[in-house]
Amino acid sequence: MLLPISVACVVTVTTTADNPRAFRALYQINDNWPMTDSIESHPVISWLLTQGRRLVRSNEFLEAFALRLRKSGIEVTRVTTGVPILHPQIYSFSGRWQLGRGTSERLFRADLDDFRSLENSPIKIVYGGGGPVRCRPMAAATHPEFPIVEDLRQDGITDYVAFKVPFADGSHKALTLATTRRTGFWRWSDQVVDHAMLTGSIYTTFGWMLHVGADSNPRSLRNFPMQANGAEMLRLACCLATERGIEVCAPVHDAVLIMAPIDRIEADVVTMQDIMCEASRVVLAGFELGSDAKIVRHPDRYSDKRGAGMWAEVVRLIGAAETETASVA
Repeated sequence: MLLPISVACVVTVTTTADNPRAFRALYQINDNWPMTDSIESHPVISWLLTQGRRLVRSNEFLEAFALRLRKSGIEVTRVTTGVPILHPQIYSFSGRWQLGRGTSERLFRADLDDFRSLENSPIKIVYGGGGPVRCRPMAAATHPEFPIVEDLRQDGITDYVAFKVPFADGSHKALTLATTRRTGFWRWSDQVVDHAMLTGSIYTTFGWMLHVGADSNPRSLRNFPMQANGAEMLRLACCLATERGIEVCAPVHDAVLIMAPIDRIEADVVTMQDIMCEASRVVLAGFELGSDAKIVRHPDRYSDKRGAGMWAEVVRLIGAAETETASVA
């Protein structure tokens, strides 16, 4: 008897844009970022795992980290960190590095003014586990916008991104990067749009082409490398899985739902995840993406809270139809 399981191999397709090797392999666009085959071999990650972890003074680490980012081609002008503190008078601690000015430390007091400033800010969002939050101060103003955007605009900042930094205790700290570079942090993404508009087309690794016209939406073109090449990965993964004896029930967005006998569940999960990894290597010129897996064993059944309401409504309608049919009979 085959028992249903779910292997939710979640492929973060946005990594295509974040990884310069994949981006350059897909679109042959020159850039100064070193090509890397794995996360660990990226110059910043490698530094964090070796030299960076030996720096125990926060100011020393922050400055070295910022300079390492710049050396790796990420032209930051300002880097800040934020750490909430359980203290009756101090709400959070922040470190700041600025190009040409070095590092400084700030304490935000738990008073009404600081709370008001935090309440409507990107930092509040990432402290709560959200984000990343991106602001482009030099772009057309949007309303409402974070109060910090006007301050960034006055400082000549063109791009600002706030990231959450998850900790083992379940809390989230903050890391922000800002630049005065004219094109911000999105050189690769901007070049994709320019390339598509100039050539009249944009395509995936395996040649699936989208024709581009004068009325094409730049946001759609910017999103194409992630979504379309993510689809390439999933199609390839489904083909490889079928050829290797995995019973694929269906692709589910960026996941694959498979089915296997209960005594083969664990092995098939491992095989499916290996296949997902292989598919990412093929599409992303050697770069590997990770995946997550969720196994549901009989008599439990797979469900997703995002579809619970729709599923309950379908079951209700089926029940009503069956009752009506029975009463007519």
